[in-house]
Amino acid sequence: MPVRLWILIGLPAVVTLVFTLFPGSPLLKIMMNGDDTKIFPILFLTMVTISWLAFRTAYSGFALGLGLFTVGFSSKELRRIVTHHRITKTDRIRSFRQMQEELVTLRAKEIELEMIRKVFSHLSEAVVVTDAQGTVCSINNAFVDITGFSEKNILGQNMRLLKSGRHDAAFYATMWHTLVNQGLWTGNVWNRRNNGDIYPQWTVIKAIHDQNGTIQNFVGILSDLTDIRESQQQIEFVANYDVLTELPNRMLLKDRLSQAIVQAKRHKQLIGVLWVGLDRFKQINANGGRLLGDQVLKILAQRLKEGMRENDTIARFGGDEFVLLTTQLDDVAHFGLIAEKILTLLGHTLQLGEHTLNFSACVGIAVYPMDVDNAEILLKHAETAMQQAKKLGGGSIQFYTQQMGEVAMRRWNTEVAMKNALERQEFFLLYQPQYDVLTGTLSGVEALVRWNCPRFGLVTPDQFIPLAEENGLIVSLGEWILMEACAQNKRWQDAGYPPIQMAVNVSPRQFKSANLVDAVKRTLRKSGLDPRWLELEITESMFLEDEKRAIEILGQWRELGIHLSIDDFGTGYSSLSCLRNYPVHSLKIDRSFINDIAYDDQSAAIVTAILAVARGLKLTVVAEGVATTEQLEFLRRSDCDKAQGFLFSPPVSADEIVELMQDSVYRNVSDAPMRPMLQ
Repeated sequence: MPVRLWILIGLPAVVTLVFTLFPGSPLLKIMMNGDDTKIFPILFLTMVTISWLAFRTAYSGFALGLGLFTVGFSSKELRRIVTHHRITKTDRIRSFRQMQEELVTLRAKEIELEMIRKVFSHLSEAVVVTDAQGTVCSINNAFVDITGFSEKNILGQNMRLLKSGRHDAAFYATMWHTLVNQGLWTGNVWNRRNNGDIYPQWTVIKAIHDQNGTIQNFVGILSDLTDIRESQQQIEFVANYDVLTELPNRMLLKDRLSQAIVQAKRHKQLIGVLWVGLDRFKQINANGGRLLGDQVLKILAQRLKEGMRENDTIARFGGDEFVLLTTQLDDVAHFGLIAEKILTLLGHTLQLGEHTLNFSACVGIAVYPMDVDNAEILLKHAETAMQQAKKLGGGSIQFYTQQMGEVAMRRWNTEVAMKNALERQEFFLLYQPQYDVLTGTLSGVEALVRWNCPRFGLVTPDQFIPLAEENGLIVSLGEWILMEACAQNKRWQDAGYPPIQMAVNVSPRQFKSANLVDAVKRTLRKSGLDPRWLELEITESMFLEDEKRAIEILGQWRELGIHLSIDDFGTGYSSLSCLRNYPVHSLKIDRSFINDIAYDDQSAAIVTAILAVARGLKLTVVAEGVATTEQLEFLRRSDCDKAQGFLFSPPVSADEIVELMQDSVYRNVSDAPMRPMLQ
């Protein structure tokens, strides 16, 4: 029976075309095949009325999730549908509104599918869909970007095309076994790009099963790890190597030394640790700048690296120091020969632009197992030997000895104990009186720090002050000394005693502190001491390092009303003519000149000259270390203003200073004893 077909296009404004189609008609076949870009309704009519409304989605295929599926009617199915749905008079007629609603629903699904397709295409991770045999069916844009394979190159090809050759058959067998049995595999894979580059990739593969549980497809998500791995490598490099010279750093050398000790124990071999310290490198940095210094270090590091054996490790330990780890030797004398070779390598003249540089170095050597079998201590011994070599002069080589170790160990233990001493209140102050040379009255005191260590007992300043200067503890210690001294002076004044000046030393490292001026202001504010009764002492060397900054800081202190003094004058390198530029009030002549003034004409002449210049500049002069009546008499004749030393009093406690204040006039200059005698 012929079928009459009406095609309605563009609801609700319906356009109707009427044809009479016979089974097998070419036009009917066209309608069944459809157009791949349209969705349209098909109305089959009999001679009486509408028999059935069929909707056909003309997509031959669309993406659903990450799988690909084919949708459509076959000719047989369509004929079956038409036959099954031949209408009768009792058939219910669908309204045009219902048809419109169904079209809207289909359009919404079409938009949803298009969105999924766009997401699939624009994912930053590569996505690939294969069939059950691994043949590529679909890829996204990121797959092309990461692998370099276009759709034309990869579609229809097997994923084996990306193999790098870095994984064996067992690796892939395990992968497929996991996929088949668990449906999911994740892991790192080295793959090959289209250009041949091999790269690291994080891979997730999911098996897609049909309704019968048979694997139909595989979906892979691939992440390029190249940038991440490069970042990790960079982090590892910075952690284990010196960035400037690209030599191993302290941490990596320690690790290699520990491993070397394990091997040496097993094979009964020697290990040598050679600590190399360049001579006068700081002078190069100061004169030529940091850039020149860095160039020098890079060149010298390369010389050392090229001059050593392949199995030796040469490391930079910061600054101008290198450490060589050498193994598999059976004679201690060989380490001395290696040290000589190092000095030769570093001793060649270096020409950098307009700079002609000559170098020397000192080498300290510690040997396993003669010295110790601990990596940390072995390094410490080598450093100690190098420091001893420095004392012998440039180009020296020194093996570690037991005596050095005892000194170094005590130094190390002292440093460790000192780190907690401030918190435990182990430091205390003594005060050395200063007297007016002419009147014999007490005019001031100098605050001197002492350390009562529970482990070592009373530690002298020459043992812990240099250490504190090196490790930076001097800054916090110096602030404590300043606060304690100012507070004590204020307590004396509050108790009704006449005001005297409190002299406090400022260390070189403390003077470099960025907040030094603020720290002094804060101390004066907290203690309540009038700035006139505080005297800050600095050394000549502080002017030499940065004269402009030193003068600026002293100027700020002087504006506050603080008394300023140059300590140990005469032992530095500043000339007397420079004094006119320094905003100071007084000079302290070093004890080394005072010791000999009574019988050495040269020392007497120097002191006389200092006193004459000071008078011309209206500066007060304090003589340190006065120990005899002859010295005191010379200073009195030479118009020296003040003096301090064991002739008057050693450093004493705050309570003993009170006793001196109560009777502050020294009895008689002419018959002064070696210890103080009060009226």
